[in-house]
Amino acid sequence: MHASSETALVTGLLQQDRAVFAVGPRRLLGDAGYHTLELLSEFAARELDVLIPAGRTRGSDADSMDAGGTLVSLCEARHFQRIRESSRTAEVSEMAKTRGTGLLMVWTDVDPEHEAEFNRWYNEEHLNRLLGVPGFLSAGRYRAIRGGPKYLALYELEDHHVMRSSAFLDEVRYRPSAARTKASGGFVGRNFLLNVYRQIYPAMTNPIELTMGMSPYLQMGRMDIPAAMEEEFNAWYNTVYVPGYMTVPGCIRARRYVCIEGQPKYLTLYEFENPKVPETDAWRTVSNSNPWTHRVRPNLQHGAGSPGVYARIYPDPVG
Repeated sequence: MHASSETALVTGLLQQDRAVFAVGPRRLLGDAGYHTLELLSEFAARELDVLIPAGRTRGSDADSMDAGGTLVSLCEARHFQRIRESSRTAEVSEMAKTRGTGLLMVWTDVDPEHEAEFNRWYNEEHLNRLLGVPGFLSAGRYRAIRGGPKYLALYELEDHHVMRSSAFLDEVRYRPSAARTKASGGFVGRNFLLNVYRQIYPAMTNPIELTMGMSPYLQMGRMDIPAAMEEEFNAWYNTVYVPGYMTVPGCIRARRYVCIEGQPKYLTLYEFENPKVPETDAWRTVSNSNPWTHRVRPNLQHGAGSPGVYARIYPDPVG
């Protein structure tokens, strides 16, 4: 938002607020009401002083310390704050969206004699081809540091329905390139897994996170749970397990998914600043500190190679 338009908007909003106090708050509220307003205004001015815009000083003619003046100042602060928030939201909306509520995850092991061709095909052809499909928002490739399979391709989707779109089915899935038939994990790989997921936690994503790039390190758990414990399992994971790990230094964020195509049924995806996060005392403390964890965790049935820790190899390799 340009400065001139922002100033015009503030002026219009403040005129509305000042009109309320033009007849005088004591006349509107009576003595008792006015006294209550004074107390609330003093509290608000003390607690919310940080919100008063730069360059404004309480006690000046413009911001008198009577109840009406203080509240007008707070109204100004409120409007400036709203405008700043609106500006930030507009900036985010103008950036390319990189995350939605769906994931496509592809794991595979590849024998050494095929790795060079496999990696070249992925980096030079396949990722770009998929990112040309509407609803494919961003992509990255990772290699296992712990667990497996060795290679992971992660695609952030607008939602899981993208995998049923004609653009994907007709132009990619059922129309393989010549290189794909020779170098893809489905042809030269072992332990090949292709899973499609729908996000179930968190229910709402911070708008800032919708434009973030691929994290340098990931940890993921692929798991099933007996049906008799499924409701308790999800309640424990969402209210105890994940929130606890989010307090650990180096853990950037965490998401949970249910599998729409493939297996096991559930996926937990942690994003790390460094690969040593799950080896820290803080992580181990969270892992063992809650009695509910000791009740639920023994019932988890992890897929082969899960949980695994992965380092980004494309774009911008790390480690």
